[in-house]
Amino acid sequence: KGKDAHSTRKGDKYFYGYKGHVGVDYGSQIIRKAEFTPANVHDSSMYDVLLSGDERSVFADKAYSKQSRKRVLRENEIYCGILDKANRSSALGLKQKRRNKKKSRVRNSVERVFAQFKRIYGYRQVRYLTLKRNEFQFMLLCSLYNIRRGLVLTPQV
Repeated sequence: KGKDAHSTRKGDKYFYGYKGHVGVDYGSQIIRKAEFTPANVHDSSMYDVLLSGDERSVFADKAYSKQSRKRVLRENEIYCGILDKANRSSALGLKQKRRNKKKSRVRNSVERVFAQFKRIYGYRQVRYLTLKRNEFQFMLLCSLYNIRRGLVLTPQV
């Protein structure tokens, strides 16, 4: 068991460990910001940490859906691509579902990062017992990902 790890629940499943959060540039698919936390830290609490401050648009999943966030983005003339979330009292309408589907196509660039971590780097589970060591490994993977991505973006001579 990890010393700093915590548990969380997603649906009916329980998970124990840590969680990696990344902010990715859509055009270049370079990781701009990364954080590593225990699993019990909610994704939405990392929202401000993952923003760089010079965004022209923000795409995020339903966990980040909050009317105040959307309002602030619109006031600052930043396109809000945060997915709509159904309330307990009402389901999403057809128009909202279509909008979410369009936004998800852009948002999947973040999912590609984690897919590469799992498939190419074999990073499915953490290897160490402390948060700091696992965070260090996660940041190294993010750096490695950015270097590989940079090589793809650099024109070959």
